[in-house]
Amino acid sequence: LCYVDSQDKKFALFNCGHTECYLTVKDNGKYKVAPLPAKLPPLGMGAASHELSNQDKKLYYGFSIKEGFHLNLYSDGLPDMKDPSGERFEEERTKKFFTELYSVPQEKLNDHISQTVASWCAEARLPDDVTLIDIRF
Repeated sequence: LCYVDSQDKKFALFNCGHTECYLTVKDNGKYKVAPLPAKLPPLGMGAASHELSNQDKKLYYGFSIKEGFHLNLYSDGLPDMKDPSGERFEEERTKKFFTELYSVPQEKLNDHISQTVASWCAEARLPDDVTLIDIRF
């Protein structure tokens, strides 16, 4: 779950058991990718309400919005993709993918994502859905 407060220029991310998200930014010509692992158990597992009642832990990521931030959310189908030889895409390639995605113009995102998935999988079947959200500030 992601909450964006455009008036106060802040956002909060509550990751409930999903794959880690990435906050990507370009700083002095270099890309920095910060992993944001889940701090909460999956919704519907019963433990989330217990965790949310624990006021001693910060259970979300909160940031001031800065121009150039990209928040990347994705399903586990992306790192789980396999090429024809059975090699998984994995987390390091996923991180690199989001670094490359940073410079892709918004109107070309769909084509770039589709091409990346198709070229990795080739004739192999997708074992799961591949869902991506690239929020740009």
